[in-house]
Amino acid sequence: LIQAYFVQLTKGCGSEDCTNEHCVSSANCQRRTADEAATLAVELVRKRARICDTVHGLQESNVTAILEECRAVGNNTPLVEKIHMVYSDVEELSASFTLPRVQRVSSPSTEGEASGGGAEPVATQRDNAAATPTTNGPPSHAITVNIPSLRRFYSAIVPLAETDSSVELSFLKAIVSVLDVLPSCFTERKLSHSPLNALVSILELPLLLNPLFLQGALPLLVRLVAGLSVDLRVTLARFLSTYDYDKLKELVTILHQFIAFTIVMEEYSSRSQNTVNEDENVRYAVTLMEIIYTASVIGGKFSYRPDLVTSTAAAASTDGDVSAMQVDQPDAASSSAA
Repeated sequence: LIQAYFVQLTKGCGSEDCTNEHCVSSANCQRRTADEAATLAVELVRKRARICDTVHGLQESNVTAILEECRAVGNNTPLVEKIHMVYSDVEELSASFTLPRVQRVSSPSTEGEASGGGAEPVATQRDNAAATPTTNGPPSHAITVNIPSLRRFYSAIVPLAETDSSVELSFLKAIVSVLDVLPSCFTERKLSHSPLNALVSILELPLLLNPLFLQGALPLLVRLVAGLSVDLRVTLARFLSTYDYDKLKELVTILHQFIAFTIVMEEYSSRSQNTVNEDENVRYAVTLMEIIYTASVIGGKFSYRPDLVTSTAAAASTDGDVSAMQVDQPDAASSSAA
């Protein structure tokens, strides 16, 4: 019990909305040294103070503790083990980097400039929109991923993966494993969070352009998306509509590379019935592209810039182009992302 309090005082429970004054995950908790935490832990046992419930998955607070542990031992073994444990388990991955309960409301209006594509922890309207769960579609499949938090995690991890292949391989093996069982979770298993959370977390991984992922993970990923019901596709498209142009373009680029990789690796012949258009991986990738395109169309209204449209209309009137003066259309740049 003393150890449980000590961990709570030094590493926290991992919940971003924790209110326990004796848990370092809470904003109300005072930071203490290891010796101070040990002394207080004994006192808390005597007082029978509150102990936080264990939080599943990864959150920014426990990621910080894991990275500190890696620096202390001089290698990335603790991180590799945690990545494999979380990313190979649907429940753990779906519960990772989730929004605090108080933020789980319908997506607000997202007027203003988009900045959700970056990994910087800058609070903008589009950043907040991407961090807000989509409540359209089946209530049990609302997406509650905290996108800015997830991207900060990936920004910290990717440099390690570039210098330590064990980190990258841990992601690959775990993702291949979880994608193998994820399809059944939409119909057969009841999880505390929607499996769409796990799907979004994988889509956000910057390592997907790596040839190992193109060959090992992308076929399973696009197959999973192609097998989603219409309601789930709509939920995913609405969530992706909060992404900015650059992020949507990045997703499309990954799919372009995957299709090119598939064509290069496969053997097609005019004498064979196996053609590019009939290749399952290509068709599944196109299905995901269609969802991204739909997201860009939906999100186009969020990128609407009256100042740019007004200047364009003024220029058009000067040039005599009346058609360009229609100002009630979404931003073309956003709508052409896919």
